Amino acid sequence: MPLSFLGEGESGTVVWVRAGRGLTGKLLSMGISPGARVRVLKSGPGPLLIEIGQTRMAISRGVAMKVVVRREG
Repeated sequence: MPLSFLGEGESGTVVWVRAGRGLTGKLLSMGISPGARVRVLKSGPGPLLIEIGQTRMAISRGVAMKVVVRREG
């Protein structure tokens, strides 16, 4: 499922990124890579606030739609 489908407080593991070369490289440099565990901190209107490890960042919903995750129980 796309990362943008996770609700606030939910976590998932990145399975793959389906984007062009430039965006994929940018996401990988930000730590959004296969196997990374990501948690959604805020999911309201506008960008998603996510946490990967100790790093928090905001990404647009459009970008979050390109990140495929597996929901964690």
